[in-house]
Amino acid sequence: MARLTPRAFPVLKGLEKVILKVRKKEAAAAADDSLFERLRGLRKEIAQREGVPPYIVFADSTLREMSILLPADQHAMLSIKGVGQRRFESYGRQFLELIRKYAAEKGISLRHGKPAGKKARDNETPSHLITLNLYREGGTIQEIARRRGLSVVTVQDHLVRCGLEGHQIDWDPFIPQEYEALILRKIEEVGAQRLRPIKEELPAEVDYFAIKAVLCKYRLMTNK
Repeated sequence: MARLTPRAFPVLKGLEKVILKVRKKEAAAAADDSLFERLRGLRKEIAQREGVPPYIVFADSTLREMSILLPADQHAMLSIKGVGQRRFESYGRQFLELIRKYAAEKGISLRHGKPAGKKARDNETPSHLITLNLYREGGTIQEIARRRGLSVVTVQDHLVRCGLEGHQIDWDPFIPQEYEALILRKIEEVGAQRLRPIKEELPAEVDYFAIKAVLCKYRLMTNK
């Protein structure tokens, strides 16, 4: 039977501390996952009730941040990326209530927030980039417009602005394939400075957004 020398005890003691720390981290991670799954369950219920895709309610990344930061109130919730004032008014209170119940069950403390000042408002994600993120998550223009309380034209203009700023967007879904060459030809004939003269040279079913999409695709539009 092997015997431990006195020098081995500090090593074992240190190892015990490491093991305890790892176990605590694992327990915390499990708790986070438990809350995360509850938040996802609530999101699914809301999405099914309202007939919208789950990401329209909150993205997974937002739910994950909720499960980590454990917001106690509206101010703390609004500090989480993906939770704006409009979305909080629509869904946030339900998620806040779930988090509070979870904290009460587990006996853990929540994080209180502070009212957002001017600096916090300045750091908010610009509206057109929020639209871009929703579009990249799979939202259609109509869904994004309905979810954000915007007009379809405003959402379209958001995407155009993102294109002008250099963000990668696939414009083909917005361009009628049978008219793309014609649109390009009319742009070449009339010029790209004004949209109306181009529109007047095209069939009625070609809308302004299709023209803008062609201009962005071929980088013919400038940001004035």
